[in-house]
Amino acid sequence: MPSSGVENGEKGGGGGLIGVDNSALASAISNGEDLGPFIRMAFEIRRPEYLIHQLKGFVKKKEVEIEDMCKLHYSKFIRAFDELRHVLLDADELKSRLAKKNKQLQLVGDGLLTMLDSLIESHGTKKNLMGAINSLKICTVVVDLCMKMNDHVLENGYYPALKALDIGRTTFCSLVCFLLFYCCFDEFNLQF
Repeated sequence: MPSSGVENGEKGGGGGLIGVDNSALASAISNGEDLGPFIRMAFEIRRPEYLIHQLKGFVKKKEVEIEDMCKLHYSKFIRAFDELRHVLLDADELKSRLAKKNKQLQLVGDGLLTMLDSLIESHGTKKNLMGAINSLKICTVVVDLCMKMNDHVLENGYYPALKALDIGRTTFCSLVCFLLFYCCFDEFNLQF
């Protein structure tokens, strides 16, 4: 607040009103205080131009501060924009490299999947062949047994033929259908 000892027409040494320095006016403006006392004093001493001069100086000072602040923020904005642009370029490069690696992985993966399919098919074939070989081994034994039975029947040795048939039935009951044995003997019109 201005001091009350202001005389008419006197000017302070700093170019302002007597008893009112620039810092008091600046402080009042910054703090949002009422400027009424300053304006009243300027009109009481009939020197409002001094107050206007002080206000213009304050405004000029604040304009410079605002301009400096804007320059600072503008340079920070430009740097942030440049950094963002570099990040976007890096992201595009990373995306491109990732797409390239994905394509390579797809190519390698397709080859591996093809080989895996072949391996699975080979294992299935191997399993089928092993089953067929085991079946053929059993069939070979059964055919040998049938040939012995046939030889016994041809030599009129029915008891050894029936004994071989019984061995075949007990040994291969779960593996070979009894009809196979009966079919062998049906050729010779044997009845059981």
